[in-house]
Parts: sequence; C-alpha cells; structure tokens
Amino acid sequence: MTTPEEQFTVGESDFAFFGSCPYRIEGGALLFCRGGSAVATIDQYRGEGRADTMLLLLPGSVFLLADRSADFRVTYCAFSLDLFSEAAFRLDPAFFAALREQPIVRLHPRLVEGASIWFQMAGYTYRDRDNMFRNTIIRNRLQNLVGYGSNHIASVPEEDDDIIKT
Repeated sequence: MTTPEEQFTVGESDFAFFGSCPYRIEGGALLFCRGGSAVATIDQYRGEGRADTMLLLLPGSVFLLADRSADFRVTYCAFSLDLFSEAAFRLDPAFFAALREQPIVRLHPRLVEGASIWFQMAGYTYRDRDNMFRNTIIRNRLQNLVGYGSNHIASVPEEDDDIIKT
C-alpha cells in the first residue's frame, strides 16, 4: 500500500480487493470501520469489524478479511515499515505484545469523533503533496495515536472505559 516515494497513504475503501485471501502486511495500517461489517483475522486474532471499530495492522501481520457485507467501508491510513519504526522507536515491547493480542477494538462513543478527526487530519496531510514536512507530520500524528493507545493499554483493562473489547 506504500512505496518508497509514498511513505503513507490515506483513503476510504470497501477493501473488496482483499477477497478472502490472507495477506502479509509489509508496513502497517490503521483501519477505522465506518459502516457495514466484516469478519477480520489479524494474525491469530479474529473479530468483527463494524461501525466505530478500529483495526491495527502492525508490520508483518497477516490480515484476512472475510464475510464482508456489501456496505462495508473503512477509512485507512497505511504506513511504511520505516515510518512506523520511527514513530514507535521508544515504546516498550510489552505494548506491542498487547496490541498483537487485541488488534481489533470497538471505540467508546466519546472516542469516535476524535478518531474521525485524526483520519481527516491524516487525509489533509496526505493531500498536501507540496509540504516538505508531510512525512514528519504524519509520523508525529502516528506517535500521538500510538502513545495514546500505549497509555490506555498500560491502564487496568477493567477500568478502561475508552475501549470496548470485541
């Protein structure tokens, strides 16, 4: 989904091209489900993607999307391995272990607006092709989102009301 010239991409899709075949993700991606539903498998974790669900595809993940409804839509931000490595440089390995255990989460209603705004901002950055700092900007935005997730994963899961386990 990315190239050496395009370190990240942002868009909206029905992901029909995945066609029930597993794919190894070279870089990584954030998928924010907008409508419809699908059964997603990320590595060994299987869950339902539906409106207000976030899927995190870490570099090297195996992704399978099956039973996709006709109205399934996601907004996505895909990023290269290099960009993700820069954004996640100082994070604890335990954080990534936790993400691999729960890569599909339904967001609490109070976080849905923030996620929508994050993807809008990523889209603005993606379309601003003349900005020589666009990779730095998206890396910082990715660091912010990953840092926020790291903070909530580090909290006690039973007391974390921002993420609803799928």
